[in-house]
Amino acid sequence: MKDLFPGYYSPSKEEFSELWQQCIFIFDTNVLLNFYEYHNQTREEYLQVLEAIQERLWIPHQVALEYHRNRIDRIIQAESKFDSAKKLLDKIIEETTKQLLDNFNSQCFPSEAVQQMIEDVKKVFDTFGDKLVSCKEELIKINGTDYIRDKITDLFREKIGESPANQKELDEIYLEGEQRYKIFRPPGFGDDKKNQDKDNNYIHQNLVFKKAYGDLILWKQILKEVKSKSLTHIIFITGDNKPDWWRREHGKTIGPRPELVEEILEAGASLFHMYTPDNFLRYAKDSLQLEIAEKSIQQVKEVSVSNSWSEPELDADFSRQSSDSDHYDLSNIQGLVAASNYAVNNAVSIASIASAAIAASPASMIAKQLSITNIASPASMIAKQLSITNIASPASMIAKQLSVIEMTILTEQQRFIKSLNQVVNNENNRLAQMVKQVAIPNMNHLLISSVNKLVDNNNNNARLSENNVQEDNDSSADSNFSEQAESSEDSSF
Repeated sequence: MKDLFPGYYSPSKEEFSELWQQCIFIFDTNVLLNFYEYHNQTREEYLQVLEAIQERLWIPHQVALEYHRNRIDRIIQAESKFDSAKKLLDKIIEETTKQLLDNFNSQCFPSEAVQQMIEDVKKVFDTFGDKLVSCKEELIKINGTDYIRDKITDLFREKIGESPANQKELDEIYLEGEQRYKIFRPPGFGDDKKNQDKDNNYIHQNLVFKKAYGDLILWKQILKEVKSKSLTHIIFITGDNKPDWWRREHGKTIGPRPELVEEILEAGASLFHMYTPDNFLRYAKDSLQLEIAEKSIQQVKEVSVSNSWSEPELDADFSRQSSDSDHYDLSNIQGLVAASNYAVNNAVSIASIASAAIAASPASMIAKQLSITNIASPASMIAKQLSITNIASPASMIAKQLSVIEMTILTEQQRFIKSLNQVVNNENNRLAQMVKQVAIPNMNHLLISSVNKLVDNNNNNARLSENNVQEDNDSSADSNFSEQAESSEDSSF
């Protein structure tokens, strides 16, 4: 059976041992670029692993090319993540201060006590800010010395595959790729839509490269190396999480796509396996008997997951099965940055869905009803007032769905608050409570902002009479809104 269907069998324990002792280790571009986002300890421990297997390292020419083309962008991206986190902290401080002044005024508490609370909050967030600055200082600067590039250059000296011989070789890959992508044969079909991008093509050494076929080019170069060098044991490490590399069943990653295993075995290999960057580091720790901290492995995982989400070519179909903020390790500042960005992005996404759902209903009716509503109230109050305004109109349905959407927002925010509680120590637990008081109204504000935009765009329609709205439109509005709201509940962000 295994001889007939090798792609569906993982290596045995004995084969894994043999693989690690004899294989060539091949790395994808994203693995090398991720070094620019690791903190010093993680970076040094990962480089320690590469040094231990230096004689068995190899990368395709396409990987080396993509590394050099994307190096500057990754340096800028790493720095921008810390800038975004700093802005988020500043915003939370501002909103927390406002909430304390609004809710703990002198009528209830002495002004000195309120001021002391504000100062305590700022001290805690200043500590977070100091950690951000410290971690940011570890990053490589665009115009500074890039010791990461120097180290990678040394490690892979004379361990880079041949470049394409001519344009004809590349064009043949493109033609084959068109046919492979049509039948979803891996790898690379997840990048097919890059063919529509204006910047899909780029030139290197008078050869035209197409980004949509980057993965297929590097895969073809791996197959060529296996054939020409009679390589038999291959381990490929990639941070690319798309399903054109990995076989997934019911949300679980089983291993490399069976088609990839079969193709590389046909090229002459006898054992082949793939690892994500963090799993490679974990298995290297045991196989090579190296000292590697668990927090380093966790950070490698966080960076890999974060960059998988941020890639624009990832559709919902290609996203990770799990997207909870609990996926992050909040014991270090990098995890906090990633989780906070995740929570904010979720809030914006939910607010957008709410806005789109409202826009799908009769605008004149909604605008008129909202115009007599206290728009500064929380979403729950808006829902209540809407249902009172006209209980027989679509407003009652909208009120119900607004409440559902609000609960979805609260659920996402509570996950983030839970993560914050894991970060702060017992002395600062009150900070998490303060943030909780600020964050939930802020999330409601995102929804309210979306509604405000709708009202602004439909001021003229607000003058229309309710009698102008046909009963069949009311019925259609109820149905359309219900479907979209249900869609928002089922969506995974």
